[in-house]
Amino acid sequence: MNIKMNIKIIMSVTMDHISYHDERLEGETNNDRLWIIAKQSPANDYEFHQAKIMALYWYNHQRYGCEYNIAIHRRLKLYAS
Repeated sequence: MNIKMNIKIIMSVTMDHISYHDERLEGETNNDRLWIIAKQSPANDYEFHQAKIMALYWYNHQRYGCEYNIAIHRRLKLYAS
């Protein structure tokens, strides 16, 4: 019997007494993406989901050189500095 296990690694970071947790992406080696989420200070589930999307845009831009429209790049610059 062959059993394939899908192990997920969870990252976490704490900022201003709030902990943020998310699944580590394949090839991700540090918590930078979570820091981008934390810098956005999401206050509810919807904002956390939106912050995760922006952090994913940032990650893809940093790792793969993906380009997005100017509005997204402006927002990324706010959180990545």
